[in-house]
Amino acid sequence: TLGLLEAVVRHKDAFRPLFCSPPQPLTADALDQLFDIRYSTAGSNKRAEENTIVAFWRDYLLDAE
Repeated sequence: TLGLLEAVVRHKDAFRPLFCSPPQPLTADALDQLFDIRYSTAGSNKRAEENTIVAFWRDYLLDAE
């Protein structure tokens, strides 16, 4: 490893920008984008229920923010 691990351990603050993104606040929008919603067929009873659930989920995220 050419001493890379030891260098990273010794100088962790110098290497932090290379391995870690700067902290970002966790917003409702960012959390919502983590999920890919796969809906049932449009017009079906199941789709109507899914729409209601997604609306409740997004309301919850906004309230939690």
